[in-house]
Amino acid sequence: MFQHIPLTTGYELVDWLLGKVAPGGVAALHVAVGRPGGWIRRTGRRIRSRVPLVHRAMQMLRGEKTRLPYMEMNVYDLAKVLELYRRHGFGDARLEHTDHGGIKGVVVIAKQT
Repeated sequence: MFQHIPLTTGYELVDWLLGKVAPGGVAALHVAVGRPGGWIRRTGRRIRSRVPLVHRAMQMLRGEKTRLPYMEMNVYDLAKVLELYRRHGFGDARLEHTDHGGIKGVVVIAKQT
């Protein structure tokens, strides 16, 4: 779910959630950490997310019949997420790597010490 939340808000939410974990509690959060495509594709996504007409044109070119709004997909910096865990007193994290259609993710699991 975090991949659909703007990065600034997402990091704030991770920070807030980790602050709610009771001493000795466990936190498990899933974040996207990688997405396929080079700088051209990233630039295209950025334009598509900010210019609805470009998004609609791409839907038409692809033959998509459903006219859904552009779905925001954000990639988080794993080092920043792990730093938030450390800042809230969590021990070493277990990382479970995921791959959902080329979108790389990590489930970060750690116990508060």
